[in-house]
Amino acid sequence: MFDGTGSDKRTSLFSGGDGAPRRSSPIASSPLFPRPRGSGSASLDQDGPLSEGESFQEEELTTEVQTVFNIVNNYVGMVLLSMSFCFAAAGWMALPLLLVLTLLGGYTGALIVLSYATIAEAGETVPSYAKIGEHSCGTFGKWLVVVSSVIETFFCIVSMNIITWKNIACLMPSLPLTWLILGSVMLSFPTNWLTDFNRLSFLSAFGLGCVIFICADIGYEAFERLFVESPLRQAHEQHELLNFRGLPMAASIMFAGLTGHVSLPPIYASMKRPSRFASTLVWSFSAMFLFYAFVGACGYLLYGADASVIVTEDMSRNAHGAMDRLLVSLILVGMAFKLFCSVPMCVVVLTDITENLYLEKHGRYMRKNAIMYWRISFWLAGVILSVVFYDSLEYVTAFVG
Repeated sequence: MFDGTGSDKRTSLFSGGDGAPRRSSPIASSPLFPRPRGSGSASLDQDGPLSEGESFQEEELTTEVQTVFNIVNNYVGMVLLSMSFCFAAAGWMALPLLLVLTLLGGYTGALIVLSYATIAEAGETVPSYAKIGEHSCGTFGKWLVVVSSVIETFFCIVSMNIITWKNIACLMPSLPLTWLILGSVMLSFPTNWLTDFNRLSFLSAFGLGCVIFICADIGYEAFERLFVESPLRQAHEQHELLNFRGLPMAASIMFAGLTGHVSLPPIYASMKRPSRFASTLVWSFSAMFLFYAFVGACGYLLYGADASVIVTEDMSRNAHGAMDRLLVSLILVGMAFKLFCSVPMCVVVLTDITENLYLEKHGRYMRKNAIMYWRISFWLAGVILSVVFYDSLEYVTAFVG
């Protein structure tokens, strides 16, 4: 899932990543990802050198620390902004719920990579997300993966548009919302001609910086509420231990931020030591749990049952003092810019899927004019639905989950 992270890795459902696999076989010998018996293909040992004949440079591969960064940055994005809303919907029981869903997300992510590794070792030249579905459930499984991924990616575009517009509205509250949306749409339209996404690779580090800023600001506010001010005693009635009616909504939104598994096979294939992917995945999902839990708990503590769908709206309304307003403004600008740049990436992914389906059916590549038609169509459909569902962001995000 594209969670507004700004990653420039165009993960194709058909190609298994941003192009052909970097290894002849990405299988490593480990308890979680064992080398299938009887396989004679080359592979990486636990800590051994690169296999002979491999056509990639070692410096292109990632260490365990870099892999953790890539996984966390790919998952943690727009859903982080809705985590305090999840706590407001479900009460404090949202915390153990988040823990259970994080464990489930990590486990299913490991299964996805194990499936990828297994079909690669079996001789699949270009293992991919769609191929995993096809090997599991035949043609039905393939199309189930393709259709669900298209729907998920498309509604991520809708969510990112809405959050971008809401953040801009918080920055410029005196301007009419209609004009803010129109201006954003006009600026977004030329991105349909953007082809070189490598220039946006800095958004990976930029995105994580925004996450840290959010944690720092909301953590500081929560610290003040607990140890400096006294209104906490007056706000106890706004906090519940458990709200059964809000559990489905909270769980769905949390799932949206814990199931970006389409990115895991190419991330795994790009590791220097893929045998250490299991422990890397544990560290990654542990970090995600801490980010989500911290923002959710602090936001619920501060804003109670009145927490907004995105925490930046609450932070903007409750900013006091010049320094606090400056920090919140930086967060609003950063998140809006990051999500704004992430939309064209998702549009290109949807277009890539369309191109691959066309190639698979007709045996030839789609014309450039047709490709541009599809890009503009996906972009325009996303804009229209974003306007329609502007006041229903929580339902859109829950649907993605």
